[in-house]
Amino acid sequence: MVVGIFEGTPANSSIQFDMVFSFDAFKEIMTITGTLSAQNSYGLFHTYLILKKGTDLSLFDAKLSTFINSYGSGPARHLFLKRYIG
Repeated sequence: MVVGIFEGTPANSSIQFDMVFSFDAFKEIMTITGTLSAQNSYGLFHTYLILKKGTDLSLFDAKLSTFINSYGSGPARHLFLKRYIG
């Protein structure tokens, strides 16, 4: 099943890749049943945000880590911002 089509990324993009899979296809290829987690997904996933101009990045990083660690009982996760160039 085709779930999306796009042209390649610009040469100066922060994201370079050879192929893209849907979550369902990734789970099938990796023989993952149930929910993706830190133990079975190998940390391959990225989330992109557009922040308002003037956002305090250090404060946002701290709040993001606190928020994500308030869910689940596994080891603490430390998230951080990375500039995206696309």
